[in-house]
Amino acid sequence: MGSTVYGMTTGYGGGSSSSEDDDNLLGTVLLIVVIATIIAFVVCGSLRKKMKSVAIKTNAQEFIAQNGVDLTVNEDNFSHITQTRVLIKTDDSSSGGGTTVNSGGFSGSGGKF
Repeated sequence: MGSTVYGMTTGYGGGSSSSEDDDNLLGTVLLIVVIATIIAFVVCGSLRKKMKSVAIKTNAQEFIAQNGVDLTVNEDNFSHITQTRVLIKTDDSSSGGGTTVNSGGFSGSGGKF
């Protein structure tokens, strides 16, 4: 059996069995879970009670004040700019053509047919 040193039993002789330790651990964990659940319900209930004054809105018009909306600033702030560039290829082998309009509003055509 175990030996006794300063009133404590050491070795394999005395003390609780492994089954009793497991039962104590399971009971402790279960007690902690129950206490945490009760605290969570109390906190959530308190927060929900504070929300009683809030009513559900079903229409967007309910969010606008009675005298309407007064926009004092009209400004767009963009965080990104997108530029798209397209290269227009020209055919250097052909010699122009098309229609030109002069300052008098008259047009003439040039180029080959």
